[in-house]
Amino acid sequence: MSTSTTSPGKVSFIILGAMKAATTAMSAHLDRHPDICMCTPKEPHFFALTPDWKSHVDEYHAMFDAKEGTVWGEASTSYTFYPEYLDVPQRIHAYNPGMKLIYCFRDPVERIESDFNHRFVRGYIGNDYKTILFADPSFINRTRYALQLKQFTDVFGREKLHTLKFDEYIRDEQGHMNKILDFLALPRMQLGTLNAQERLKTTGVAYTPAKVKRVTGVLSRPPFAPFYRVAKALFPRKAKDRFLTRTIKEKVRFDPETKQHIWRMVETDMEIIEREYGMDFSSWRKKYE
Repeated sequence: MSTSTTSPGKVSFIILGAMKAATTAMSAHLDRHPDICMCTPKEPHFFALTPDWKSHVDEYHAMFDAKEGTVWGEASTSYTFYPEYLDVPQRIHAYNPGMKLIYCFRDPVERIESDFNHRFVRGYIGNDYKTILFADPSFINRTRYALQLKQFTDVFGREKLHTLKFDEYIRDEQGHMNKILDFLALPRMQLGTLNAQERLKTTGVAYTPAKVKRVTGVLSRPPFAPFYRVAKALFPRKAKDRFLTRTIKEKVRFDPETKQHIWRMVETDMEIIEREYGMDFSSWRKKYE
């Protein structure tokens, strides 16, 4: 079993990503454990969006409604958005050199298609994926798993990193929660089923548009976070859904040629992960040959 995770008064573990790879479900699962306190909001983006982070640690810690003796965790996928955000691993290491890191791999084509719809439903982009997808390097860069993880293993070493596959997690949520709890040196518990696949649903679900999200994103981080949480609690959910959200009826689906092109762009990274982390992505590869 892994060594103790607890760093009194500090965040002890982070779910780094990948974005659109069940990080919300994993966070919610772990939050059910009595010895764990997850951050509210789930993704504070503290070490990515707070360059002067040392001056705002108290505000960061205020996002955790922690009981004495609990282990604190958060799940900001922006920490693996290199090179959009630089020096994130170094900041995290300076904050807690013993930080434990969790990363979930997803079929890269499915991840990008899900990411595209995530941005589309929120109004960040239109639906013309053939024009948008390869003009914005973030779609591919966020899916270059070897590149993203190297930023962290160069700083923390491999022993501080636990990896898993999205497909396997959604098939056996409790089994993978047990492995994560072992990694965090916490007692195993039955945490129930959250249906991680359902949490990725895009159609028919109300989402906050980009313009509103930008404003709330600023307000939800230090130094405004305490006031934002109070205001959010006072704002009726029905009013929010009516005036501040949008929905789509159908997801954007990529054509086979685009899917093959995406795979070719990330294939070298996938081979590195297979070789260095002992993963098998052959079932994904076959779909795009």
